Amino acid sequence: MAKLIYLQGLNDRRHKCTELIDSLNLDIQNGPWIAGGAAISLYTKQVINDIDVYVTNRQQQLDLEQLFVDKHTITYESENALSVKVELVKDERHKVQLIRKGLYKKIEDVFETFDFSVCQIATDGKGNFVATPQALADLGAKRLRVTHFNPDSFMPRWAKYTMYGFELPADEFTDYVANINNEQFKDIHKFNINY
Repeated sequence: MAKLIYLQGLNDRRHKCTELIDSLNLDIQNGPWIAGGAAISLYTKQVINDIDVYVTNRQQQLDLEQLFVDKHTITYESENALSVKVELVKDERHKVQLIRKGLYKKIEDVFETFDFSVCQIATDGKGNFVATPQALADLGAKRLRVTHFNPDSFMPRWAKYTMYGFELPADEFTDYVANINNEQFKDIHKFNINY
């Protein structure tokens, strides 16, 4: 992976709920991190749908799990994730998800799991970010670039990011779609008919 770019002190891109961010005990250098969609939203000053938190070790995971159980409402739990509804301020709700499916020694390990380059960005929620150079370039250009192709999730993920204004060149899209089997397309067709 290319050298990472660290951006610090972007005060206009902090998460508005400092109490939430402080409780997560995030650390841009050593984890845990907010990565992917929420980091994109903070960096581009967009609305955050949910916050995915990635950890480096079992102790970070246990600490966050304990915080979630003690202080928040659990909405979903599996071996891959623990999701909670956070209500620290009246009429302000946040969905936070602790990613359990891996322990990541460094942020590059998290980035390696993402399908699109634009997702390769992380933050501590306090205006500090780390990203790949390609992620920053593609965020600026609104360019969708596949870094890890998964035929099972490609179409819904492509649709999601297209709705966010990102574009994947038509020739690349055609190449990826050619690698999706007909059964997956039948399901997509059924979805579109009912939509």
